[in-house]
Amino acid sequence: MVNYRLISLALTNRDIATIHSNIVQEYNTLKGYSWKWLGGVSVAFLVMFCVLGWGMKTILDRNYNATAAVYQKVVTLEDKLVEKPVTGKSRKN
Repeated sequence: MVNYRLISLALTNRDIATIHSNIVQEYNTLKGYSWKWLGGVSVAFLVMFCVLGWGMKTILDRNYNATAAVYQKVVTLEDKLVEKPVTGKSRKN
């Protein structure tokens, strides 16, 4: 007489062992991918930070240069106005 319960338990244990082995294998694979993924994301953030920093520096430099040029023109115009004394006469266009 064949005991089907023992055969069924043996198959179940073998299936469980196979499933466990597959899970461990997938875990190890994903663990390797997770380090690569984390490294890739870190590199992407570093590149993005550098590019945005360079872009902001460029924008701020251009803004500073434009402001400095306008300020220099204002100083030049003020100097010209100070050199010419005001006579009190009105100008006619």
